[in-house]
Amino acid sequence: MPVNTRSAHPGPSVQGRSAVRAPSARARCPRPALRAVAWLAGPAAAVVLLTACPASAAPLPLSSAAGPGHTSGAPPASGHRAARVQGEDGRGFAALAGLSAERLELADQVAAAKLRSGTPVADPARERVVLEEAARKATARGLDPVVARRVFRDQIEASKAVQRGLLQRWRAHPEQRPTGRPDLAGEVRPALDRITTGLIDALTEVAPRRGTPGCRAALTTKAAGQAVQRRFDPLHSRGLSRALASVC
Repeated sequence: MPVNTRSAHPGPSVQGRSAVRAPSARARCPRPALRAVAWLAGPAAAVVLLTACPASAAPLPLSSAAGPGHTSGAPPASGHRAARVQGEDGRGFAALAGLSAERLELADQVAAAKLRSGTPVADPARERVVLEEAARKATARGLDPVVARRVFRDQIEASKAVQRGLLQRWRAHPEQRPTGRPDLAGEVRPALDRITTGLIDALTEVAPRRGTPGCRAALTTKAAGQAVQRRFDPLHSRGLSRALASVC
């Protein structure tokens, strides 16, 4: 049974997601704005640091997502070439951002279960299973399993960061602790397995664009949209940036 673990109180050092939509969304976002900063974290890692506001926020311009000015190294596509690029790659980048955001939302359920059980956030045995399954599915799809492992390591670390942030919040503010009982084996892990398959499919679709100038901007735009749509707060927005770090 899904558990709503969102909290309106930001906590002293870690901000969680809001269970009470009013006034928490406005408290987080006093101005209708979406701030996004894209920065490079390694030779092939594009990281998006997002702070999301309610859905009424203005869309993020692609140039803003790519950084000051046009820094991608290539002029933007125009005419039917732009439409072709969007048609070919848009679905893949949208799926990557959407599934990564959905996976982060499931981290709330995992954290709630671990709060009750007292088990640690890190689960090396389970992590190995996830990485091996991702590599196996990637090989079957013709995708480099090394790439799959790298991306899924980011997904795992992002999830753990969100879990730790939520646990820290709940310990500091017991009144915000979730009351439900998440079913990890029966509901959460099957959902994670479904997301794994979808992420591999999306990675395969965007594989030709990995390492190209437009990859980072396209992924940033889709991730920003997900952060707005799901009303992510800074904790989950940072998690989303971490989850997508190695895609490009």
